[in-house]
Amino acid sequence: MWRITHTPNRIMFTRFMVGCGLILAIIAASFGAAPVAAVPAQPGAPQDVPVPVVSDFVEEWSVGNGLIYWAYNCSGDEFVSTAALKRMPSVLV
Repeated sequence: MWRITHTPNRIMFTRFMVGCGLILAIIAASFGAAPVAAVPAQPGAPQDVPVPVVSDFVEEWSVGNGLIYWAYNCSGDEFVSTAALKRMPSVLV
């Protein structure tokens, strides 16, 4: 039968291995939790929050030739007194 004795060299080796294991665990955890750098927005990127351009009630709208067109109360061939057809530049400064 073999007898295992705890010699000073064995105790030092065990402590060394436990220390190395802890250091490796800390290094592995720090690589897993590394923050990801955010990608900067391009200068011409659209905004996340839309900016209202028209505050009127809009039934129909269109964009063309650098202008925004919108209308309300315009149906078919009729043009009643409360109807409106408006336009403004689509590029706001």
